[in-house]
Amino acid sequence: MGDPQRFNPENENFYGYDESVRICAMAQQMSVKFATTPSLFDDLPVEIRFVDRALVMKTGTELRKFAFDFAEENNVEVESMREGINRLLVQMQNLQPEPYGKITSILTELTKAIEVGTPSPVVQLYQDYLYPKPEHPAFFAPYARRDAGMAMTNVLDKMSEGSEER
Repeated sequence: MGDPQRFNPENENFYGYDESVRICAMAQQMSVKFATTPSLFDDLPVEIRFVDRALVMKTGTELRKFAFDFAEENNVEVESMREGINRLLVQMQNLQPEPYGKITSILTELTKAIEVGTPSPVVQLYQDYLYPKPEHPAFFAPYARRDAGMAMTNVLDKMSEGSEER
C-alpha cells in the first residue's frame, strides 16, 4: 500500500526522518493541548468524550457503572449515549481498515461490553438500513432479471443480437 516512490532516496516529495519526527512531535503536542483544554475538549459530542474516558476501564462491570455515572454527569440518557456510540461505530465500520481497523475493533468491543444486560442492542436499528431486506423501505435494487425490460444492458444486448443477424 502507498506510493512506491517513498522508497526512492532521490524522491524529494516525501519528508525525511528529521522532518517526520518534527511533524509527529507537533501533532502530538496539538493532541495533548486539545485534550487538556476544557473549552476545546468539552465541545466534542458526549459519546466521543465517553469513549475517551472509557478506554481505560479494566472490567465490563466497571465500564457499565461508569456509563451510568458519565451519563448523569453530562445530563444525557444512557440509551441515547449508547445510540450515539453505535452511530460512531457504524461510521467507523464504513472507513478503510487501514488505518482505522484497530480503533474500530476496540470500539466494537467497547460497544459489546456496554450492551451486556440490556434488552436490545441499539446497533440493530442501523443493521436494517445497512443490509436491508427486499420488503424494507431502504432496499434498492437497480434491476432484477425478470423485470429489467428496457434496462440499458437489455437494449444493448438486443441491438448486438440484431447486428449479428444482418
